[in-house]
Amino acid sequence: IMLQTLDAISILSLQLLSSPDANRAYYIDKLMYELLQVRDFSQHAKYCPGLHRRSESFLYSLSSLLSDRSSNISAIDCSDGVLHIPPISVLREEEEVQLEFKSGVNVSWKFPCKKVKHLEVPKQQENQCNSNSINDKTGTCTLTHTQVENNNKNNDDICFRGVHDGWISRFDIFEALSLGADLVQKEKHDHFTIHDDHEAVQILLQQRVGNLLHQLKALLQEEYQIVGYAPAAFRVYVSLPMDAADVTGPKSSHFPLSKIINREYYTDWLETTQEHNQRVYLSSKTSSWFANLLPGTPSNNQHGPIRDTCNLLADQEANETYALHTSVFLSDGAGGDYTGGSLLYVDDDDDTRFLSRRRHLKIRRGLTVDGSVGRVVVSTGGKENRRCRLPTRAGIRAILQIWWNNES
Repeated sequence: IMLQTLDAISILSLQLLSSPDANRAYYIDKLMYELLQVRDFSQHAKYCPGLHRRSESFLYSLSSLLSDRSSNISAIDCSDGVLHIPPISVLREEEEVQLEFKSGVNVSWKFPCKKVKHLEVPKQQENQCNSNSINDKTGTCTLTHTQVENNNKNNDDICFRGVHDGWISRFDIFEALSLGADLVQKEKHDHFTIHDDHEAVQILLQQRVGNLLHQLKALLQEEYQIVGYAPAAFRVYVSLPMDAADVTGPKSSHFPLSKIINREYYTDWLETTQEHNQRVYLSSKTSSWFANLLPGTPSNNQHGPIRDTCNLLADQEANETYALHTSVFLSDGAGGDYTGGSLLYVDDDDDTRFLSRRRHLKIRRGLTVDGSVGRVVVSTGGKENRRCRLPTRAGIRAILQIWWNNES
C-alpha cells in the first residue's frame, strides 16, 4: 500500500514548530501532522503507564485523573492516535517527560498476529516446494507448511513491536557505519542494497559488527524470549532528501556518516528525478510535445511526479522467510543528523483504507519513531507490522536493518 504524500511543492521542508500538546519547540515534520493523528508522548506516558496501548486507560490512570481536574475520562483512549516517540535528545530536554524516560525508552507491545496470505500452501503442493525453489516474482512456489511453522514458531501468540534504547554502544555504531562505508566505497554497492546471501551475511556481520549482533540476540532473548534466530539479510540503509543542497550539515558531514552515501548513484538519481518532474510539470501546463523536447528520457511507467513515497509493507510480504526485523538507528533525527524520516507503523487495516475511499481522514492508530543513535526497533514480520518511512527532509538518515529467520 502506497501512502501518497502531499505534493512536494506544497510542503515546507521542516519547520521549527511548537508542539500542539506542550509548551516546547523542536524540529518536527509538518507532513507527519498532516497525515497522522499524532499522539503526544508526554501526555500518553502520563495517562497510560508503561506506554500501553489498551483502550481501558481510565482503569490504570484513575489517580492521575483525580489529580487533574481538567482531564476528560471519555476522551482518554490509550489505543487511539499514532504514538510518536521522539529521540533521546528531545526526551531529555522536555520538562513534561517523566524521569523514567529521560534516558530513553524500553517498551514493547503485543497483539494478534496477521499472517501473510501467500504463506498458506495447500498440502498437495508441499512436495513441489522447498527452501531453494521460492519464486519471489511469480509466487508460484512458496514455503511448505513445515517451513511456515518453523518461521512462526514461538510467534503465534506473541507477535510484537518494540522500541529499545541503551542496548547498543557508540563503538558498535561506529563499527556499523564503517561497514556501510566499506560496502559503498570499496565494494561499490548502493546505499540501499539488501545483502541476502544467508551464509555470507552471517559471516560478514559476525566479523564486522559481532558485538552489536550479540547485543541484538540478547535483546531478543531477554525482552521477547526469542532464541534460535539468525540473520538472513541486512543492509546499511541511507535515505536522503530530494534536494542535494539539504544533505550536508554541521553534524551529517562527519566521518563515517558522510562516507556511507553512494554519491554517484545519488547524483544520477537526482538528475533523472528533476528532469522527469520538470517534464511532468510542463506537460500539465503546456502541450506534451513541448515537454518531450526537454533533455533526458522519460521514466518508464511513471506518469506523475516522482516523490519520496511511504510504501506500507510487511516484511513477509517481501520475503516469506523474514520472521523478525530489527532496525538500529545510526544517526539522530528531529534536527540532529537529519529531519523528517520518521518510521511509521500502521496498526489497523481500516486506517489504510482511507487511501482509496476516505482521503480526508488521518491515520488514527499506529506508531512513529524518530531516530536516536543506538535506538533499536524490533518487530515481527507479518501484516500486523506493516511499516514505511516518511520522507527525509534534510541530512542523512542511516539505519542498520537486519532480517532474521528461525534456524531451530
